[in-house]
Amino acid sequence: MRAASSLLEPARNESVEIGKFLRQYARGVLDRLPGNISLSIPEASTAVRVGLGERALTAVLNNLIGNAIEALRDGGAITLAWTADEYEAVVEVANNGPGLPPQVAAAFATGQRIQSTKPGGNGLGLLSVRSLLARAGGQLSLAPAQSGAAWLITLPTATTTSEHE
Repeated sequence: MRAASSLLEPARNESVEIGKFLRQYARGVLDRLPGNISLSIPEASTAVRVGLGERALTAVLNNLIGNAIEALRDGGAITLAWTADEYEAVVEVANNGPGLPPQVAAAFATGQRIQSTKPGGNGLGLLSVRSLLARAGGQLSLAPAQSGAAWLITLPTATTTSEHE
């Protein structure tokens, strides 16, 4: 709990180059993915820094990827994609699983507490992700998906660059 709450502290002008970060993150995820789940991520054609540090972005992605893995019990695919302009970057985390249960989607849309669908879950994952992103000037939204679930992480581009990545 202490580790999660430390991520909610105000950002200290941290930033990360999103394409490079997502490629590194994906390599780490591949090591822990079940064999019946694939992960794809496009190559980046431009370098764009976002106004969120590696630790916080890792926590956000771990939650969304973890949810996707749990949804894909019978196997499937997870896709990470991103796009950016001069003001913001949008990362999409999508999967081709059964989709978000209607009660979870409704609670998320209205900002209500989300009842966990996991044994022993407390429903704080998506609320924590939403809060963390909001503190960085970003947002989490549910994207329309033909099948499965798709989340959009919107982050402001970094106005200052850090010498350290």
